[in-house]
Amino acid sequence: MLSMIWAEDENGLIGKNGSIPWHLPADMHYFKQTTINHTVIMGKNTYLSLGKPLVDRKNIVLSHSLQVNNDNVCVFDDLDLLKQYINKQNNEIFVIGGAHLYQQFLPIAQRLYITKIHNKFDGDTYAPKFNLDEWILVKKEEHSADQKNNYSYDFTVFDRILK
Repeated sequence: MLSMIWAEDENGLIGKNGSIPWHLPADMHYFKQTTINHTVIMGKNTYLSLGKPLVDRKNIVLSHSLQVNNDNVCVFDDLDLLKQYINKQNNEIFVIGGAHLYQQFLPIAQRLYITKIHNKFDGDTYAPKFNLDEWILVKKEEHSADQKNNYSYDFTVFDRILK
């Protein structure tokens, strides 16, 4: 199953200058717990922004120019070949960014994990727009701001409605 995971503010903002414009430790923990022991797919800029492969996950990078010498990273330079690879897998695979990859994979994604942060930030990168009529909300956890997390937020999961 192909899933996508991201955090967004009230305007759908997901990034600023190649990084995340907020600090929300609970979301980082949720991301790790959700994606651990799964395959994660990312674009070159997302990979470079991480600084190293994500631990305990198979890291796949879609890029025409990236050269990586690391056994924990697989680079695909062809979107269609990557989609064929995904279709042959039996486990959940996560697209983790960036914005261009979200747009490319949204038509075939089956599940969306979206953290909704109840605040507005400045930035330049937005989550993909999707038609809510094609998705059903299957899980929502509401959380208030606390000592470690300055903003209230919701963890949501949407499944694509099969036609």
